[in-house]
Amino acid sequence: MDKISEEIRLVIAFALAILIIIFFGRFRTPQQPYTQKSAPPAMSTQQETSISQDIIPLPSSKIAGEEKTYEDSRYIIKYDTSGGMIKNIGLKKYTRENETALNIFDGSDLLLTYSLDKSEGAFIPYASVIKGNTIYLNNTTGNILTEKQIIIPSEELHTFKVDVNIFNKGKDIVHLKNYVLSTGALNLYHSQMKGRGDREFAMPEITIKSNGKVFKANLLRAKKDALYENTEWIALKQRYGLIFVKPSSPLKGFITVSTDNSVRTGFLYDDLEVLSGETKSIDISVYAGPSDYFVARNEIKEKEVFGTGFFTAMGRFLFVCLSYIHRVVPNWGWAIIILTLIIKIVFFPLTQKSLRSMKALQKLRPYLQDIQ
Repeated sequence: MDKISEEIRLVIAFALAILIIIFFGRFRTPQQPYTQKSAPPAMSTQQETSISQDIIPLPSSKIAGEEKTYEDSRYIIKYDTSGGMIKNIGLKKYTRENETALNIFDGSDLLLTYSLDKSEGAFIPYASVIKGNTIYLNNTTGNILTEKQIIIPSEELHTFKVDVNIFNKGKDIVHLKNYVLSTGALNLYHSQMKGRGDREFAMPEITIKSNGKVFKANLLRAKKDALYENTEWIALKQRYGLIFVKPSSPLKGFITVSTDNSVRTGFLYDDLEVLSGETKSIDISVYAGPSDYFVARNEIKEKEVFGTGFFTAMGRFLFVCLSYIHRVVPNWGWAIIILTLIIKIVFFPLTQKSLRSMKALQKLRPYLQDIQ
């Protein structure tokens, strides 16, 4: 019986690999449900900073507010009048069965503002009005009027324009020391319990750019709070959703672990001086949309958010090819198989040349053994 050629062996091996993939994909054992641990999470940044570690505490006392909802043809936004903060952002376009919206931001405290020396005023209720595609939140504490304007993007954009205006109605200068602007809080145990049973679950990622360097927080190893100078932007990325917050100018940024097992991020102003009759404005842009590179890159120009490097670029190229195949064959499994076959065909000349070299060496092997 003749020996099986190398080409036939490769075809058989490839067919067996496809069968194994299909078998394990169909009969994969479901993951066990997540059980909460009693120990709080720890957190550490991928790279340590030389900045002193300062704690940015969240006020413990909270005044009950009213949760309200903004809804249009694209977004479902839930916000709390207590503190004038966003609790949840959902996008209607990317939904699956039994879903009303894709949760881009499923946390809390986005756009919460307060001074550390007067933290008791953080959760004072705000009056809210919706006009067109803008949410207006305003609060008066003493002689300080704080107004937040959240402009919802239109058409196919996902970048919110946010203005926080602080007006001094009094006669004296007001100093807002250590003024905090929260970019959100993620509850680690809530995220794990909600998604661990889903094989698509992935732990959220926090990325910060400070002093021209990019830092990534490892949420499962968090140990201490971190303060970053000259922070250009903060990104909170989940598997399908991305929150990208960029102020008009670099500020101090922070990551802190709270006692309620949540990780909080935000910006910190050392001292905001508001003269009598003056208005201080804080302008930020907030991208709240899909984390898909091919969607987000049109509005986020900072490539570090998505990752860089040869393998990242190669992966995106292959995904583009896979997407084109999926348009013709609307099944991701078959699309992957077809892409694999195309790659094998493209590299077949190199494979064939390698096989010929191996056969030539096999013919020379008896002569080499005689020489030895």
